[in-house]
Amino acid sequence: MKDRLSKEDWLYHGLEALSAEGVNGLKAEVLAKSLKVSRGSFYWHFKNIGSFNEEVLNLWETLATRQIMEEIDGSTAKPDRLFALMKKAFKSDSNLENSIRDWGARDPKVASKVSSVDEIRVGFIRKLLLQEGIPLVQAQPRASFLYWAYLGQKLAVNSEAASNEQLNEIFKILTTFDG
Repeated sequence: MKDRLSKEDWLYHGLEALSAEGVNGLKAEVLAKSLKVSRGSFYWHFKNIGSFNEEVLNLWETLATRQIMEEIDGSTAKPDRLFALMKKAFKSDSNLENSIRDWGARDPKVASKVSSVDEIRVGFIRKLLLQEGIPLVQAQPRASFLYWAYLGQKLAVNSEAASNEQLNEIFKILTTFDG
């Protein structure tokens, strides 16, 4: 560990702790102990645990939503964007997503952030379906359905990552225009 932890070190460690231990891992004492530093280091960067938690949630939104959207928009050809997003989402680790949602079930502020992220994600899926030529009237329910499938897969106990063949079949269903 470096001599001095940065604010980002604490935030990334917070995401790791949240993923591994749930919201109970987001306590200054617990985090400091696991990093082998004093709580003073924590309070050097954060006014209180509430401000830390808010920034952890913002980092989650950035990493698990906004950066992925930028990556898909910036590096993938239009016809492949939805499939690239599906592969990334359905093959991602479930622990952090589930921990955030569990936390949101207990905390209205977190629930509000989760709801906002859900809207952003569904809107992005809708945009990708529109780029595939699906009319808006069909794109919205398909975007919602795909997102619900993603969430369901994350919650399923002992769920395996979807295979490329499975994702391809789902992709075909979602992008078939039934005029």
